[in-house]
Amino acid sequence: DVPGYGQLDKDLSRFKKILDQLIFSTTDWGDVRYAPVGKGKFFIGDDLQQLLTAAATRKETMTDKGLQFNRRKNADGSNFYFIANRSGKKMEEWITLQTKANGVSLYNPMTAQSGVPQFKKNAEGFIEVYLQLNTDESYIIQTSNKIITGASYPYLKEKSATTEITGEWALKFIEGGPSLPVAEPMNELKPWTDLNEDAFKTFSGTASYSIHFKKSAGAATQYLIDLGKVYESAEVFINGKKMATLIGPDYAFTIAEKELKTDNLLEIKVSNSMANRIIDLDKRKVIWKKFNNTNFPARLAQNRGADGLFDASKWEPRTSGLKGPVTISIIN
Repeated sequence: DVPGYGQLDKDLSRFKKILDQLIFSTTDWGDVRYAPVGKGKFFIGDDLQQLLTAAATRKETMTDKGLQFNRRKNADGSNFYFIANRSGKKMEEWITLQTKANGVSLYNPMTAQSGVPQFKKNAEGFIEVYLQLNTDESYIIQTSNKIITGASYPYLKEKSATTEITGEWALKFIEGGPSLPVAEPMNELKPWTDLNEDAFKTFSGTASYSIHFKKSAGAATQYLIDLGKVYESAEVFINGKKMATLIGPDYAFTIAEKELKTDNLLEIKVSNSMANRIIDLDKRKVIWKKFNNTNFPARLAQNRGADGLFDASKWEPRTSGLKGPVTISIIN
């Protein structure tokens, strides 16, 4: 139907005239029919798969592996793919793109790494790209009709000589509330909510875990540092230089050999969510829901207070901080 009531009779008449010009013919795909219009076609039918087949729409087979994507085609024939790994597991394999091209570029929006990836053409002429994707990690792929030259994409190679970074960790609270707990050393790495005092369990904000570690023996051009389990996000510094921002669910990154000295200071700034702060505020009945035009309803029944609105006072503190283990490996 036509949108709106303005000039309804006139618009309906024009709409009917356009429809009358469409002459539909049968196809070889079940009940699908089509009507040519200029350089395009209208397809109608009840079976979506038959409609896509009739329209010669190629299925991106990566979805069968648990990958999700957005694709944009440019006027010059190039394509951009945004690919996210929603399979729930790490993935390392060749992925087919339903596009034909002579050049490919690969970008990691989280790490800013980029380069020409390993790619090839299959028997049908479509591009296959080799991808290493952590859980929930994403890539941007650009294809081109022209050959793309430049540095190769830095794939993660085989790791060896993995060493856990252990010793006395210094824990210091940097920013947040309701107050900054007193810093203390830790002989065993653990989330700050595992510490006994209530001040640790009600804190929401950022805390720093730091430790000195020795450079691993052996020849290497790169190292992989894995933080293990982190609640919730982390910024990592080595010898005062920021190396990575990690939001999970995997908390690992690579660094060049030149970034390490014989003795190194590793600092991991961990930020948790606001949940523990909200739990504390609701338990103390402090008004914090200061919003306009909303009464802040609870989606789940167990989160409703006596007034029927959201209340977190019955929640348990959410695990917060760095659990580890923190390891360093040589990349071969």
